[in-house]
Amino acid sequence: GSEGRMLVELRRAAVETLADAAVVGMPMPVLSPQFVAAAALAALPVLLTGPAPEPSAGGWLFSLGPTPAQIDRLVADDLSARGLQSSALRLDPRSADAISGPLQLGGARALVLAGSPKDFSRLPGVAKALASPPAAYLGYLTEPGDLGDFRDLPSVWPGSRHVVGGAPREQSAARRAFVDAYGQRRGPASTPAATAYDALTLIAEAVERGGPEPPSREGLRDALDRASSEGVASTYSFFGRRAGFRASDLALLRWSGSFVTEAR
Repeated sequence: GSEGRMLVELRRAAVETLADAAVVGMPMPVLSPQFVAAAALAALPVLLTGPAPEPSAGGWLFSLGPTPAQIDRLVADDLSARGLQSSALRLDPRSADAISGPLQLGGARALVLAGSPKDFSRLPGVAKALASPPAAYLGYLTEPGDLGDFRDLPSVWPGSRHVVGGAPREQSAARRAFVDAYGQRRGPASTPAATAYDALTLIAEAVERGGPEPPSREGLRDALDRASSEGVASTYSFFGRRAGFRASDLALLRWSGSFVTEAR
């Protein structure tokens, strides 16, 4: 839901002691002072699985997703390497809705889209009308099952190089098991789904490190602060920082025709 709803729930957790930790899945382009203060008031470890700026050390927030800066750098580097930076058109869902014909794309050779494929349902049809359709850079929250007509375009999106199909040799057994199990239940796995799974794993490991007695919230926070753990989406380390996603685990992904693979 909205940030306002999350603030209400965090305050409720603080008063009624309903939880030992919280996992928040929505993207946080800005960590507002109100949200940071609510987490501190609740004295509750809060794990953010969507893209978020790096939280301040010493607080109660831990970011498991890549930061917006990491994502922007990945896309910018690829655009530059392919010579597309000067001809890239950046669109949000509202501006894309105003595009009804190929001429309005203005000769763009790349489209950088802020949002999920479902937010741009009309755009693939317009782009495919061009003799050379532009490359589409989709958002981090892309679900492979929602690609729709973007599968017919040269489309890529940022995600974990470990959350891919085809059982590449460099994948660990645990990562292959997650991708296979998720695929059998819901279709191709996404990085946000893997990161949410990792959040629960990190909490469980923090509890185990707390010893035989159930740890306090402060104990959980301190155990997470010292955590260095290989998850599905990334190998997380929060020591000295609160954004745990390892930059080298972030890559551009694409649809191969049968499964998700790393775009090389």
